[in-house]
Amino acid sequence: MLRADYTYTIERGVICVVDLDKGNRSVTNDIENVLAEIAIKGGRSIINTPVIYRDSDMVWDAVEGYPGVIRFVSLSQTDKGVAIKKYLTLLNKA
Repeated sequence: MLRADYTYTIERGVICVVDLDKGNRSVTNDIENVLAEIAIKGGRSIINTPVIYRDSDMVWDAVEGYPGVIRFVSLSQTDKGVAIKKYLTLLNKA
């Protein structure tokens, strides 16, 4: 199956990935490749950069651990701004 179709922006220092759900792999199932491509496209390391993503169900969650062991963090938000704020709050408590 082909790699995930996605777009991304960087808002408030957070990489925000949107799964375009075009029938290829999902961002969730292709996250390592997605993050590697974003690093290459941006021409800089994204290690320690917060990442959230909107899956094909239109729900925002977060991902941590790139590169290495990827961990998914449930944010369960449908609003990107709320998801960013929630994730940054979680990171600041850690």
